[in-house]
Amino acid sequence: MPQQTPNFQTHERTLSRPVHFVGIGLHSGRSAAMVIHPAPSGTGIQFERTDVARGKRIVQAHWSNVSDTRLCTVLSNPMGVSVATVEHLMAALGGCGVDNAVVQISGPEVPAVDGSAMPFVRMLESVGTRAQSRPRHYAVVRRTIEISIGDSYAVAMPDPVPGVTVSIDFADRAVGYQKCRVELTPGAFHSGLASARTFGFLTDIQPMRASGRALGATLDNTVLVNRGSVVNPEGLRFADEFVRHKALDLVGDMSLLGVRFVGHVLTHRPSHRLNSALLVAMLSEQNALDYMSAAELSGYAGTLGRRSNLRRGVHTLAALVNPARSDR
Repeated sequence: MPQQTPNFQTHERTLSRPVHFVGIGLHSGRSAAMVIHPAPSGTGIQFERTDVARGKRIVQAHWSNVSDTRLCTVLSNPMGVSVATVEHLMAALGGCGVDNAVVQISGPEVPAVDGSAMPFVRMLESVGTRAQSRPRHYAVVRRTIEISIGDSYAVAMPDPVPGVTVSIDFADRAVGYQKCRVELTPGAFHSGLASARTFGFLTDIQPMRASGRALGATLDNTVLVNRGSVVNPEGLRFADEFVRHKALDLVGDMSLLGVRFVGHVLTHRPSHRLNSALLVAMLSEQNALDYMSAAELSGYAGTLGRRSNLRRGVHTLAALVNPARSDR
């Protein structure tokens, strides 16, 4: 695939007007109304729990506020107020170029809608965005960072074109080994990732519900797999929808940096826990990230040369191209 030129916006953006959603939380099963409002420059993405007392409502969408990564990403504020399953909405906001917004929500979990980011994307695109006065800055990977958790791996490396490469490996033959690579250039998120739905296995449903999870999961918001077959009568949206959804989750979790990410992330057997740990590692390692304006990025991209050279010697890359099965 030829390298595309990224469209690095020079200034932050917010919505032109509010958008409204109502739906059921995937894990809580609770209904919530959600309104995404325009917000001033420098706000970032804030969640406001309208069902709790004033003074406790605001939960900033930031990596430092991640409080749980089991099956979804949960954000919490110092008062213990949380918002769960933020990753699909965060991916949609980033994919639509929204830097600043206040998400008012009347419950503890973002509505699942159809299990993907596409309903959010369509609503956000229907109102559009507007430029703001503050210059947009980007978090640029300056040197390779590698982490592992068990048999899962993640690598973040310099790349002038933001992108992700994700591989998964499940024992069920309906999923099996899948790999996808997406450059997050204009249009690529919309066409390649946004409509990929969350998925689960029938054998896991009862244990999950016994532990208070997946209480809102239905065939309307989850691709259900059972013994080598997809249960949903409409089938899959992509032949590799499973790995595309994992890539969608990764994009949403990476947005918790609080600024746009410029680099390439490769993951094998990813999870929200792994995604969060990669953010922590990137921010803990000295000189791993640099923060640049769009103008500074133009000069930086020219110093990197061919991206294929950057990936040479990354030992965990082998895991991403090895289709060996596991019992996972």
